[in-house]
Amino acid sequence: MTAATMEKGPTGVDLYWPKTTANKESRWKMAQWAAIAGAAMIGVDPVVNSFVLPTASQALGMDSGTRALASSIATLILTAGLLGAGALGDRIGRRRVLVIGTWITVVGELVSTFAVGSGQFILGRAIVGVGMAGLFGMAIGMIPAVTKPDQLPKVYGRMFACTAVGGLVAILGSGVLVSLGGWRLGFSLNVICAIGVALFAMYAIPENQAAEKRDFDYKGVILAAAALLLFMYGLGETGAKGWGDPTVLICIFGGLALGVVFILVEKRERHPSFPLQVFKVPAVVAATVALVAAGIAQGSAQANLTELMQTAGGYSASTVSIIALPMVIFGVIGALLTGSMVAKGTSVRLVLALTVALMAVGILLLVFISPALALVIAPLSLGLIGFGQQGSYGTGATVIMRTAPPDMLGSVGTIKPVMGQLGYGLGLGAIVPLITNFTRTAEENGSSSQAAAFHGFNMGMLIVFIIEVIALVAVWVVLRARKTADGAPDPMLPPEDDAPGRHAAVLEAEAQSEIP
Repeated sequence: MTAATMEKGPTGVDLYWPKTTANKESRWKMAQWAAIAGAAMIGVDPVVNSFVLPTASQALGMDSGTRALASSIATLILTAGLLGAGALGDRIGRRRVLVIGTWITVVGELVSTFAVGSGQFILGRAIVGVGMAGLFGMAIGMIPAVTKPDQLPKVYGRMFACTAVGGLVAILGSGVLVSLGGWRLGFSLNVICAIGVALFAMYAIPENQAAEKRDFDYKGVILAAAALLLFMYGLGETGAKGWGDPTVLICIFGGLALGVVFILVEKRERHPSFPLQVFKVPAVVAATVALVAAGIAQGSAQANLTELMQTAGGYSASTVSIIALPMVIFGVIGALLTGSMVAKGTSVRLVLALTVALMAVGILLLVFISPALALVIAPLSLGLIGFGQQGSYGTGATVIMRTAPPDMLGSVGTIKPVMGQLGYGLGLGAIVPLITNFTRTAEENGSSSQAAAFHGFNMGMLIVFIIEVIALVAVWVVLRARKTADGAPDPMLPPEDDAPGRHAAVLEAEAQSEIP
């Protein structure tokens, strides 16, 4: 890009700024908030879509299969496209990919808003998925370039707090707009937010110096996209078709097979789209476990509990939305508090373990939920899960991004959303069929439909609780190693002793030495 100002960022990265009169510190803060606003869109868009879709599907004549596709296609494409967007951002410029991704999101939202048929609506949602891949991945990857190392945990805490707030704004705003002017007016909230993010990013976010001319890892990008798309689609279909369906099995095992091929290809690639070497850092492994656990907790508990409260519990949608508010409120608190704790030098081992433990306790409460206790247990459980989830996201992102070389911030920045989305898919795909089977068995044994529904949910949550406990143990055990095998500093160490790129350089050198 043609830039008016070039300067070193707070971590020594060359930054090319758009025209602005703000001083250096203010420019950094504005760039941080622009990236945070971009990440908040991931909290706005899917919530608005979920609120608008019931009305839109009726107006556009969608059948159940078409409606399911309209609900999931943006998330599927977002997940599949993240690694490609990250690699592209490092190669041609992260600001460029973020801004282009945001405007693509705007186009997709407009196509869906003015759709006259289900095909156009789904096309719009697919375009949104493409745009959000560039927007969300780059938003996370931009932060280390414009943030002092000791402030990184706080900024990521603010990012995921604002993501939770974005969901709250979407819940309140879309509901009001739909009631005032129908589903098209409700969808306009996405359009307005996306345009605002695009303009803010164009003004406030600097461009990075493009990486040296090198071949684009198209093989890795294609393999990763195909693997994630197949695996996530297969998981999403288990709820309706069950684990024995041939399509489900082909997609899941095909995705896993392509994932293995992807790893083998990336290990031999000189400039991989996905830096596998960062997983040699113990804290990155632990952070990945926590991120997947957070996604599983959200995917298994939030959606299923909402449905249970409305169908078996007999509560209205508006009542359930109020019951779910603690998840947002405590999510904000969790993101901000854990970010502050890590910034002040609290052990990452302790913080990650705390967040996973709180999610486990929240899930455990749901094992004992009943019609009589629903109004007490549901908000308390969702509050604990929200605190742990957003705290895991912020802390996990901090740990992972401390391993990122300056020229791979985009690629490394995609690890968090990919792992979170995988966990969410596992939570929905693996648990829904189990809940269904437990419910059916209870009904066959003579239980009422209400009692069977709660029993099935209780048993499903018991399995999720066991998974969360296993994740907690894994996080605690992995983080007992304070150093990596090659002596590189671990991201658990206080920020002042662990500036971004320090162990990245060691890992990169090691990776280069292994190339045949």
